[in-house]
Amino acid sequence: MFLPQKLTDSLKKILSNYDLQHLRNISSHLTDAYRTGRWKLTQQEKLCYAICRMPATYAVIQHLTSSLEFKSLLDVGAGPGTASWVVDDQVEIVSLEHDKNFISLAQQLGSKGQWEHVDVRNWKTSQKFDLVLFSYSFGEMPDLCLQPFWQCCAQQLVIIEPGTPQGWQNILHARQQLIELGAYIWEPCAHQKACPLQQPDWCHFGMRLERSFWHRYLKQGSLDFEEEKFIYLIAGKTPKTLASRILRAPQKRTGHLHLKLCTEEGLQLLTISKKDKELYQKARQASWGETL
Repeated sequence: MFLPQKLTDSLKKILSNYDLQHLRNISSHLTDAYRTGRWKLTQQEKLCYAICRMPATYAVIQHLTSSLEFKSLLDVGAGPGTASWVVDDQVEIVSLEHDKNFISLAQQLGSKGQWEHVDVRNWKTSQKFDLVLFSYSFGEMPDLCLQPFWQCCAQQLVIIEPGTPQGWQNILHARQQLIELGAYIWEPCAHQKACPLQQPDWCHFGMRLERSFWHRYLKQGSLDFEEEKFIYLIAGKTPKTLASRILRAPQKRTGHLHLKLCTEEGLQLLTISKKDKELYQKARQASWGETL
């Protein structure tokens, strides 16, 4: 999935002021920063981040919010303002970010909405937002108290983290906080109970996205696509009917297939025979992360 043309044009314009080989060398450090949570990046690293990480972030935010209805958005730890490019122009956006350089880059790129330079740990408001979003930002401050953000949330709160064991642990920590605050967990869980998965296994999902030329060049990749692994949480103010979720890609065998599901009763390993025609067809067409 490519970025919107206007955003792509803005990135190209900024790139024209830099030596691309130098940026390519810098971008090689971003993977370590992303996996280890080291987010004190230099200005040039931030630009590389925008090129290398915005496509995946954009795709995941779009995927997770496309079914949600909201007219106002609070983007917490907004980075280069990726979320502002996902939402409709009619949505009121407030973006919180502690790094002035990220705010500057976001504004150069033409991101929409109001920006606040603030340490979110000390942030409070009386304003209400239909959707509160933490897009790959909660893990930077895992000790964050979610109470003020849940209080200003009118409908849903969404948290996205890298699909790593640590990202999963961050989501579990946030999940427990939200349940104690009275939230209803909508996705991806099929219940409000403790997560049934045990290490070394962990909950995460994936999606494939296209790489642009710049994306591929800076990441020194030979493929024209990449697989983005992520873990997420959607909590709502009201209860919602939950369905069993597929935790791994269906394993197809001759005459049957195997599914690993998160269900209302916990973890379930299900074998579906071809003889169960309707259920078998549904399961064959289902993908990792979907409900069944």
